[in-house]
Amino acid sequence: MPRIVAILTGLSCCWVLPAQTIDPAGRVHPGAAPLASVPVHTVPAIDRLAIDNEDVLRRQQGLPARFAMPFVVSVDTDRHGAWEDLGGGWSLWRLRIAAPDASHVNLGFGKYELPATGRLMLYASDYSHILRPFDSADQAPTGDLWTPVVQTDEIVVEVYVPTADTAEVRLRLDQVNSGYRFFGAGYTALPTEGSGTCNVDVACPQASAWANEIPAVAMITIGGTSQCSGAMLNNTALDRRNFFLTANHCGVTAGAASSVVFYWNYEEPACGGTGAPLTQFSLGSTMRATLASSDFTLLELNAAPNPAWGITYAGWNRANVVAINATGIHHPSGDSKKISFELQATQLTNYGSTITNTGGTYVRLIDWDTGVTEGGSSGSPLFDQNRRVIGQLSGGASACGNNLSDWYGKFASAWTGGGTAATRLSNWLDPLNTGATTLDTLVPIQAAVTSTGAGCYTRRASFAQTFAANAFDLDGTATVANTIEFVPTGPGYTVQQGSSAWFAPVAADLGLGNDALATVNLPFAFAFPGGSTNIAKVSSNGFVWLNGTSTDADATPSPLDLVNNPARFAPLWMDLNPAAGGSVHFDVDPSGNAVYVTWLAVRAAAAPTGGANSAQLVLHADGRAEYRYLAVAGQTVLCVTGWSPGVGLFPSVVDLSAALPLVTGIDLNPLTWSAVGRPITGTTQTVNLGSISNPASSIGLSLIGWSAQPAPLDLAVVGAGGCSLYVQVAVIEPFLVAGSVTPWTLPIPANPSLAGVEVFTQGGLLQNGVNALGLLTANSVKLTIGVF
Repeated sequence: MPRIVAILTGLSCCWVLPAQTIDPAGRVHPGAAPLASVPVHTVPAIDRLAIDNEDVLRRQQGLPARFAMPFVVSVDTDRHGAWEDLGGGWSLWRLRIAAPDASHVNLGFGKYELPATGRLMLYASDYSHILRPFDSADQAPTGDLWTPVVQTDEIVVEVYVPTADTAEVRLRLDQVNSGYRFFGAGYTALPTEGSGTCNVDVACPQASAWANEIPAVAMITIGGTSQCSGAMLNNTALDRRNFFLTANHCGVTAGAASSVVFYWNYEEPACGGTGAPLTQFSLGSTMRATLASSDFTLLELNAAPNPAWGITYAGWNRANVVAINATGIHHPSGDSKKISFELQATQLTNYGSTITNTGGTYVRLIDWDTGVTEGGSSGSPLFDQNRRVIGQLSGGASACGNNLSDWYGKFASAWTGGGTAATRLSNWLDPLNTGATTLDTLVPIQAAVTSTGAGCYTRRASFAQTFAANAFDLDGTATVANTIEFVPTGPGYTVQQGSSAWFAPVAADLGLGNDALATVNLPFAFAFPGGSTNIAKVSSNGFVWLNGTSTDADATPSPLDLVNNPARFAPLWMDLNPAAGGSVHFDVDPSGNAVYVTWLAVRAAAAPTGGANSAQLVLHADGRAEYRYLAVAGQTVLCVTGWSPGVGLFPSVVDLSAALPLVTGIDLNPLTWSAVGRPITGTTQTVNLGSISNPASSIGLSLIGWSAQPAPLDLAVVGAGGCSLYVQVAVIEPFLVAGSVTPWTLPIPANPSLAGVEVFTQGGLLQNGVNALGLLTANSVKLTIGVF
């Protein structure tokens, strides 16, 4: 083992769901009644002109942007809707809710309890918009459920549950919210465009440098009626605790925190495009801290967003300093996510003031150079030149076509806030009490596994050499034969150079024509790797089947065909035609201990007037075999020479004129190195070493490094032919082999700073006799450590 370690070390140093995928049961179940028969609960129609006038006053009063009108209802599954027994032990409850003149609808359930077996679905009555299913995992600690919007004016509420569990369904709908703007419905209550045309989509080139911060920003709705923006924040523990910063004036109270819906990645797919998705959302939160004087609110989500959505955690700067320039990321007027840029320095001041005051609780954004903010942008983060949050939007008068200012609640003021955990950020964002002034954006890295290369093996049961036309180089002369001998060795053969000999056939010509077979009986049972036979089938095309059942004369030689059929010896397998010239004979040695199959001066089917080809197969009673060749002068077509004991792995491809002696054996699958799961911080990564042929006499190896070889390093130079090194080895760790598949484990510390680290590993196996070095190698596996 020390020799192998030294050799390897020395060698190393030298070289979202895009669309709903579940249909409602009421749509697809054959036992469900037509939707038209389902009862309807109708709320009053909305008066868009009156609403628009109210919203003008709301904006003047600095209230959060409103997007829906609330209607208080009292609807439950006992007194409303319709239950249906669908048979097969399943039941369905449905209710249609009509909201005349609404652009979209969302619901507030005051009670939401489902058994683990049930599901709730919300969808447009024309099935044009279907939300993902809700289940018991969506139950909030407060017992309520506030839903995302469904883009329709008639929504269907559906519960699908085992009949035996219907008593466990407890739903009470308290509020229906009729939407009149946002989500593509316009800036006002009237049918107008969305946000101002000067705003810039985050999919535009100007936003490319902010790719890490953009996913941290979300649009939120509160109580199903008002809307703001905000951002997920990092904390010094780097533990992805889901803290979300928005503005105090957005109206998220401790009681309303559970009603917040977070819309992630609500962005246009291309710059200036349309079709921003609303499919990625989180439901409910808990109040952690809030303070009106610096207009901040810190929420903690009740459940982490789906890791596949790529949500990041924005960094921050709590220092009381101005930014050289600033950037805002937000949802103006509830539109898809936009980005705005200010090239001037910010100002420390008080809300609405233009006078510098370093003790003030606000940051003034002088004027936007690209983009603006609007209603709905409230609570969105302002980033400094280092991409760290320095405030959250409180208000201002900026709009497309003016150069007016915005004011952001100062992060530095919110840090100390009112001096308690419930009124400041420090307790939550510096839980380790590090005293850090700044923190960068955390981009959660997904753990990944990448496999490279292939494992090696000691030998194959079969071998083959393919000769292009007129390239055969194993022949002798017209009078002196070249012999290749097969000597039984363990489960295979040692194939070596044999003594020159030739048996002159005395038996009659078998009379084979083109592509023909002849059945011959052996005077002994010929044993070969994997079987034994007393009957053989002689093909006119230069090979012999070791059975009496094959019927294919097989004029199309290939190594793959050699191993995809029964056992055969193929001394000179090509398209021959004895009818065009030559003969085929079967002779039994006078001793009775050998038989001779001779293709004597047979011509190629493609060259009936060409040169002759003479070859002989000898089968001995003791299990030996020989290929004998006189002159092979008419090999004008592709030829294969080889051996296969029957169906198995692709044969070893060899050059018999240079490779002898060679050893065949049983087919051994390549050694494998396969990861189980992914390398997540705080877990133990398992990698299985597989296809171990002789576990009792083996020692496993894990070859570990920090980079891959620039190119696979062939270990034939050190006696491990067919094996390759894929890793620049820093550490070699041996481990005990417990079976044909044996695990190796790597503990990964619960340290988020390890995220992104790449560990290159390769499996190996020490086993005496497998090759000169006694080493087999597997493929390599790159472990990219991640936090999820």
